[in-house]
Amino acid sequence: IIGDEVREIDRQSQNENTNVQNFVSYFSYDGRFFGRVRDDGSVFLGETFEREFGVPFNKSAEGAYDMGVTTDGNILMVGYENGRVELYDYSDGRGGPPLIYGLDAHPSFAHALFSPDDTIIATSSPEDSTVRLWRTDNGEMLLELEAEADGVTSLIFSQDGHFLLFGTTAGEIHVYGMPVVQR
Repeated sequence: IIGDEVREIDRQSQNENTNVQNFVSYFSYDGRFFGRVRDDGSVFLGETFEREFGVPFNKSAEGAYDMGVTTDGNILMVGYENGRVELYDYSDGRGGPPLIYGLDAHPSFAHALFSPDDTIIATSSPEDSTVRLWRTDNGEMLLELEAEADGVTSLIFSQDGHFLLFGTTAGEIHVYGMPVVQR
C-alpha cells in the first residue's frame, strides 16, 4: 500500500534453481529498496517502484547472513556468518562494488541495521549477548549494550531513529535511547 493506493508488484526471480532458498528479505525504511540474501550466498538489491532487481552483488558473498542499504541506495551492507560486517559503495549499481570498510562486529552470525538517518549501524548476533553501535561514516564503535541472555535474536530502530529495540534468546525486549551522531 502506498498512500491509499495498493500496487501489485509482480513475482520476480533471479534464479530458476528451485533448490536455492531466500534466507533474509529486506525492505528499506522508506520502502524504496528491497533485497535478499539467499542460502547460496547471493545478495540482490532492487528498487521497489522500478519493480525490478538491480545488478546482483557480485563479490564473493559466501557466508552472507544479513543485508541492509542506506536510504539513498548508495551503501550496501552485508553481515556474514563469521561475524564480519562489510560496507560497499553501491552508488553506481555495479555488481562488484568496492569495499568501503569492514567491521569485526561479533564472533559469528552478524545481523546489521542502518538507523533511519543512516548515521548509526547497529549489529548483533544470536550467539552473542551484545549489541554494538557504530558510526556509519568511519566504522568507529560508539557504544556496546549488554543483554542478559545468551544471544540477541532481533534488532530494529524506531521509525524516527530515537530508539533501538532488540529481543533476546531469553524472550526479553530491550529499549534504548539512541545517541545523536552528527554527519
